[in-house]
Amino acid sequence: MTKTKYTRAYIKTALLIVVFLVVGIIIRFVNIHDSLNSLKIHLSDSPLYFLVPGSGDAWFNGTLKPHDVYVVPNDAHFIWFSCHEFDFINLLSLVSVYTVMKPDKIFFHTNCEPTGKWWKEAQLIPTLHVNVREPPKEVFGKTLNPKIPEHWSDVARLEVLRAGGVYFDTDIFVVAPLEPLRTYDYVVGRPTGHVLNNGIIFASPNSIFLKLFYESYRNYNPNCYSCSSVFSQHNLAREHKQYVHIENYSLVTPNFYNWRELFFDKFSWDRGHFTFHIWMKAFRSEYPNVVFTPRYINSLDSSFGEICRYIYYGNSAIIDEGSKPKPWWTDIKRNM
Repeated sequence: MTKTKYTRAYIKTALLIVVFLVVGIIIRFVNIHDSLNSLKIHLSDSPLYFLVPGSGDAWFNGTLKPHDVYVVPNDAHFIWFSCHEFDFINLLSLVSVYTVMKPDKIFFHTNCEPTGKWWKEAQLIPTLHVNVREPPKEVFGKTLNPKIPEHWSDVARLEVLRAGGVYFDTDIFVVAPLEPLRTYDYVVGRPTGHVLNNGIIFASPNSIFLKLFYESYRNYNPNCYSCSSVFSQHNLAREHKQYVHIENYSLVTPNFYNWRELFFDKFSWDRGHFTFHIWMKAFRSEYPNVVFTPRYINSLDSSFGEICRYIYYGNSAIIDEGSKPKPWWTDIKRNM
């Protein structure tokens, strides 16, 4: 092949790559904006999410000053709407809060208690309190989109936090004591630019930002998955930096783009992190047949495996076949 033919071949290959990239971005952008409800895709998943109005200045810092005493009550809140089974990951989330945060009370707000053996095990937690609560169906006279039930939880978590405490999604794992953050009136985590994740929120009963955040639902957008929760909180915090403390990476990492690192790589997870966001929806979309159990995590050679063992057994080391480590509930059952 002559030099000219080589050049033409390289040009054709380069053009094909560019075309595939452009088509991929367009398809993803169209899916985000035209199929948001049916596919339940986060707007932030789009490579063009930075085009959301008002989303500039992504890495601003909150300027809220800490108090000399704890202002956030040592209480944990979980929300569980609709009837479905409680899995092992949900159990580890509650157990991590119980064993590491050591809250005075864990409030489990639900309109239908979970089912399954892992929920039965969770009920061994002595500080667990089930609070019957119906999901909110409207906010400020606007009907919450029934096709996006996550919006019910988005509103409910702000309502239960009026009493103060820490809200957790059921795929948040606590790996370090949270006392340093309970001196701020409002704390939220930033997993990546332009986003303040609402999967874990610290709030005092007197939090001004909590009130502002709830009031922002007067502009609730029923057709956008994350606009009223994630993006609205980000934009509101940028306007009211004095009322919010932002933790970069330490609360809700990994983010949506690098969650695989947690499951398949190893890193120093026990330094510089308070909690981890497990992103089980993302994991199950790619690995729907994986069922997590104590036996499964025993030999899992990754940071995820280490964290799971640390929570369930109090030791992150790999467990040899035939060994019988003591799970988290050992002392509880001994004293029953």
